[in-house]
Amino acid sequence: MSFKKIISIAGMPGLYQIVKAQPNGALVRMLGEQRIQMVSNTHNFSLLDAISIYTKSVDSVGLTAVLLSMEKIEKDGTPPPNANKNNDAQLHSYFALALPDYDRQRVYTGDIRKIIKWYSILRDHNALPQVEPEKTADDTPVESDNA
Repeated sequence: MSFKKIISIAGMPGLYQIVKAQPNGALVRMLGEQRIQMVSNTHNFSLLDAISIYTKSVDSVGLTAVLLSMEKIEKDGTPPPNANKNNDAQLHSYFALALPDYDRQRVYTGDIRKIIKWYSILRDHNALPQVEPEKTADDTPVESDNA
């Protein structure tokens, strides 16, 4: 499953995978389900790959980087808090681990709750973004003079 095809739909719970785009909307499948449904383009679709989080130093950081940071934090032994049960201070404290420089004036608690829920859904369905290996000068093919 490609992270680039995962969306959030305003007014609908959970995350969805785009199965096929249509002129009047899209055929989508909720992560973890087999049923495909048509969603009209009167709904607001947000590609997770295109979402950014406000920071203080740079304009914003992509959601992909935040999710990868949350995954690293979890592997280091700190699981994400329960977005529904933990208080605002605990959520902000955890989010500061994932993105220390986030803008506390423009990133609301509701945004943090949503990101933590998305992370949990993506983790449970093995759909977290993958780290793409960086290409270095050593990765370029070497031409041989023995042709």
